Amino acid sequence: MSNSYKVSFKIPQEWEEALTYFCQEQLEIYPYIEDLPEGTSMTLVCKGAEAVPTVLTRLRRFWRDLNRIWNVNIPFSAKVVEIDLEKLLDWRRFFTVIHVTPHLAIKPYWEEYSASPGETVIAISPKNAFGTGLSPTTRICLELMEETIKPGLRVLDVGTGSGILAIYAEKLGAQIVDAIDNDPSVFENLRENISLNGCTRIRQFNSDVRHFETRKPYHVAVSNLILHEIKQVIPSILKLIESNGTWIVSGILAEQKREFINLIQDYNCKIIKYAQKEEWWGAVTTQGEKSNG
Repeated sequence: MSNSYKVSFKIPQEWEEALTYFCQEQLEIYPYIEDLPEGTSMTLVCKGAEAVPTVLTRLRRFWRDLNRIWNVNIPFSAKVVEIDLEKLLDWRRFFTVIHVTPHLAIKPYWEEYSASPGETVIAISPKNAFGTGLSPTTRICLELMEETIKPGLRVLDVGTGSGILAIYAEKLGAQIVDAIDNDPSVFENLRENISLNGCTRIRQFNSDVRHFETRKPYHVAVSNLILHEIKQVIPSILKLIESNGTWIVSGILAEQKREFINLIQDYNCKIIKYAQKEEWWGAVTTQGEKSNG
């Protein structure tokens, strides 16, 4: 009996890019898109029945965000069908080496690739096309990290998933990297990717950031979360960063950047650098001196 499920739903054509990147990065699922006579259809493959409710809940939240941004009221409806994953098309052929910056390349672990002088290579093991870490939101994070993280810093990766951000933090010279995620299912793949890249300074924690504690605050936190999730964890992340510390954040739609900027201003934070790819936006923020009261 198969243990995988296909989630299919119709999408407005103008939402295709936003939904594709959301699924790849936030759900860590590679979507299959099909243009049918009755419209565009998107299909996701979930491993295990327990994953389906979470995927549907997060899809509905993002769908509401898109309705608000486009000022429309398109209902969300999905069909869930159990499938045999082994009969799906071999997805490996879709992935190859990606040059994120002149100094960073991401490769699937099965690809042979020789780094050029001064280039860092990260090998990633995706799970049945999940967690490739190559969406615009991840690339924004990686680029901003390259410009921000220096040797000797303490780094917190919130919502680590495949671990790609934590791995790059170590390769940039971070003294310690704490990778946390509230989803226990990510840790098998996380450990595999840490091993593939020979990392030794990444500590793993199955924890919600709202309940996470540290004896020593971090110099830098990095997160790749949608705005709905960011709103829930802003105070918790900022509490874990030292005064004048840095928070690298991505996963925000460009149309939502003003809302995010207004939010962080309430916490005595400001934007010091930002980047945009397609319709996604991210930034480096810094927090002012914390009150002792």
